[in-house]
Amino acid sequence: MNVPEVPITSAPASCAVALAHHWLVAMRGGERTLEEICRLFPIAPLHTLLYEPNSTSSIIETRLIATSFLNFSSWARAHHTSMLPLLPAAVAFMRVPDDVSILISSDASFIKGISLSPGTKHICYCYSPPRYIWELSEVYAASLTPWQAMAFRASLPFFRLYDTFISTQVDRFIAISRFVRNRIRLYYGRDACVIYPPVQINMIDVSWDHEDYYLVVCALVPYKRIDLVVTAFNKRSDRRLVVIGSGPELDRLRACAKSNISLLGHCSNDEVQRHLRQCRAFLFPQVEDFGIAPLEANAAGKPVIAYRAGAAPEIIIDGMTGMFFDEQTPDALNDCLDRFESGEVGFNPNECRRQAALFGPERFRNELAQFLRNEGVETG
Repeated sequence: MNVPEVPITSAPASCAVALAHHWLVAMRGGERTLEEICRLFPIAPLHTLLYEPNSTSSIIETRLIATSFLNFSSWARAHHTSMLPLLPAAVAFMRVPDDVSILISSDASFIKGISLSPGTKHICYCYSPPRYIWELSEVYAASLTPWQAMAFRASLPFFRLYDTFISTQVDRFIAISRFVRNRIRLYYGRDACVIYPPVQINMIDVSWDHEDYYLVVCALVPYKRIDLVVTAFNKRSDRRLVVIGSGPELDRLRACAKSNISLLGHCSNDEVQRHLRQCRAFLFPQVEDFGIAPLEANAAGKPVIAYRAGAAPEIIIDGMTGMFFDEQTPDALNDCLDRFESGEVGFNPNECRRQAALFGPERFRNELAQFLRNEGVETG
């Protein structure tokens, strides 16, 4: 997790810094990472495609925020995932002022394509090349009407070409995991340093006790594969499952879930933390670019049962802070839960907590600040 040494460039330490983030419409993992970047640059202005006031945090919202032309519409802010056809045009009309010497973008979409002066250095903290135009394009198309899906598929080569082109405007990439670094290499042909994002573990207390249920916390969208978990628990009605999260899959999953499965929808942070402390183990069946929720479960002292793919093997220690299943199927999950319940492997809550502590906000700020110093950029 150490930042690799790179040569110091000639950028002046006193240069003006601006920040950019794809959109500001909710406080999720990307926005919590942006919040920590903002702590390093307390007066840096912020550029974003869409901004819903009072949707993030005071650290973000107390600074000067510049938006795209899409932001005039409250509908666009509420349906930002439907704005894909307009995003390249919106980005094209955005420009960072000429007196900015360093732009630090925080991106999982197209904000990295914002216009810059020739002398402005661009460092992109990349959560992922936009998944909805790369490996999850068919999942995104399935969420559209037939006509919209047809238009999207016809436009897909343009979006991919555009995303590849704007990646050339970035001087240095930082990836949130080795998994994302590999995807940056695959789609952009670029290398990246890895700095794991921050996990707010200090708000979560470790617990040595548990109740007899398993927990999932995530947005209920198809690629999260909560259908797999529900099917597995439908086959084993002696096991209890609690699912926290809302999304387009909620009603369908509720309709097919048996009585041993509780789908609670959206819950407050306090309620989520209570369940993290009380669950027997946390389930993570999807392929993710990182995985904040599993580390929050570790912070509460709970092991994670995860599909061995994506960034999960980077953050979960097999046999110490969790266990893996190797096929993304209900039977593979149930077999793993059988091994877990047999006591074949014992888990120490303190070991789980120590692993989560490696990903705290202070570690993130220190590693990012060191990377930026190596690039000639002073923080604070």
